[in-house]
Amino acid sequence: GGSPGAPELERVRREYGIDPDEHQRMLAEVRGDSGPLLDLYRGELDEVATLGNAIAAAAGTPDARQSRSVALLGDLCRFRAGQRLQRGLGALAQIHPELEPGPLIRELLSPDRTQRSTAIAEVGSHVDQALAGALKNAVESLWSESQQSVSSEPLRLLAVDASPHIRAIAAHVLSRFDDDQAREVAIHSMDDDNGLVREAAAYALGVRGRLRKELMGKALKDPDDRVRRAAVAAMSPGSSDPQLALARAEAAQTAGAFATLNANARIESLTTLERMALLKSVPLFAQLDPEDLEEASLLAEERGFAPGDDLCVEGEPGDEVFIIIDGALEVWTGDPANKRILGSPKSGSCIGEMAVVDAAPRSATVTASQATRTLVLPADEFRNLIYSRPAVGQAVIDVLVTRLRRVIAERNRK
Repeated sequence: GGSPGAPELERVRREYGIDPDEHQRMLAEVRGDSGPLLDLYRGELDEVATLGNAIAAAAGTPDARQSRSVALLGDLCRFRAGQRLQRGLGALAQIHPELEPGPLIRELLSPDRTQRSTAIAEVGSHVDQALAGALKNAVESLWSESQQSVSSEPLRLLAVDASPHIRAIAAHVLSRFDDDQAREVAIHSMDDDNGLVREAAAYALGVRGRLRKELMGKALKDPDDRVRRAAVAAMSPGSSDPQLALARAEAAQTAGAFATLNANARIESLTTLERMALLKSVPLFAQLDPEDLEEASLLAEERGFAPGDDLCVEGEPGDEVFIIIDGALEVWTGDPANKRILGSPKSGSCIGEMAVVDAAPRSATVTASQATRTLVLPADEFRNLIYSRPAVGQAVIDVLVTRLRRVIAERNRK
């Protein structure tokens, strides 16, 4: 994983009988315009462009701007593009050691066009115009809003990606297309070796009425419980009866339907991808990588509150984190008859992050001012996730620091 020094190189040369001149000739070949390093760089940029084309195709589907599923596809594709860029720029850095892939990739994936342009210009100052231009085209495709020709092909290409999260979200979003090729990809995904992908495919086929009896039987026998639940939820919304789902599978055909996040569905009936989409919309989880986001989604359970119900009470121990799906809340302190209102969190807000850091008493009371649905994560389990996944802990720290800075700024204004 490191750069060998002169003694190590000399030892290897002697072991394999390679003289210094031959060593330099081979390095020149590897680093040359037709060598494997630049081939790897160009190949990874092609893969980044494939991800960008898929984002554009999904953006042109019905209700895409309001769809959490489409937003999640964009986030997952850009994360995957970061991995591709790491490989590609890592190869380029073997030719140009002055390049530092880490900082460059953060800027290349920034939603800020100026930051992306700065990073591209930095690469362009070390390589020829063609290599820099290929990087620009690939990166900008991740943020393109052009949907001149909407087809399922860009999404179908994702079905062979090595990342199960990419394969899963592709199967999910392909339900927005009516062509036979999209259906065949989803059916093929039912045999994927990853349960997340099979779950997404079963749900996507089910909501379109394409999970016919044979496929439904396969889904109900799947060793992963998520796949079985997704198939039943797709074919029999509001029911948990596998026999009812199987009976409906024979002749089902739902015109115009596609897999999307049902804001009124209970969390237990949502697929893993849909749970991930919900969590991704919350700042506390927005920067998590797909693996961490998936693990956090599996910890969440739904809890509803009627108007007037307290989610937490000032002075009581805090051992849960609440994420607001929909509804309205009031945060207050003091006596109920003379309370001080601190805020009114809305959908997407997170309450109780401090319970993740310590078990100190709640600093305020939070009351539902209308019917409210939440996702609840036990603080102990979420704390364990932080310990095992440093990226999760960093996300918590970032949110808490942002909140602290906001409080300080408000006090300074007063």
